[in-house]
Amino acid sequence: SVVHDIVIDPTAPTTLYVATDEGTIRKSTNGGATWSTLPSPGTSSVLALAIAPSAPTTLFAGSDGYLFLLSKSSDGGKTWGERRTGLEAQKIQILAVDPSNASTVYAVSDNGNVLKSTDGGTIWKKRSVSLRSSNVWSLAIDPVTPTTVYVGIGGILTNGVFKSTDGANTWYPTGLTQ
Repeated sequence: SVVHDIVIDPTAPTTLYVATDEGTIRKSTNGGATWSTLPSPGTSSVLALAIAPSAPTTLFAGSDGYLFLLSKSSDGGKTWGERRTGLEAQKIQILAVDPSNASTVYAVSDNGNVLKSTDGGTIWKKRSVSLRSSNVWSLAIDPVTPTTVYVGIGGILTNGVFKSTDGANTWYPTGLTQ
């Protein structure tokens, strides 16, 4: 099976979660020596995982679309609930959770849009309008100032790194932009 993403519990570094193309999430509590399969959040490929650093039993799983786009677990992956409001019917390829506030979650869909939820993944709003029609390929949240978000973009008009200092409402090119 293909592993699409790996996350580590920040409070227990030997606890790992992996997302697979089989629609499963696997968990290890001994640094990868053995693995158990968690209940599936859906039947599609799980492309992205995120763990809430401030609430490490909270996990988000993004998929390849249609059957479920994004699921949330508040119990370390034992049970999952679907979250869709405002999400596009696209693949969710990147997920990131604000390190100090588990209610703020970012997602990137395969059409390159940045989406943001401020209520733990229930309602999502597009936050990439000012990125000049480029696809977003990576996203990082500043661990000290979580309202600062970076994205790596690539497209016909612009390539490089853009920065937001207001929680992804507006974006500015950094020195690494072409």
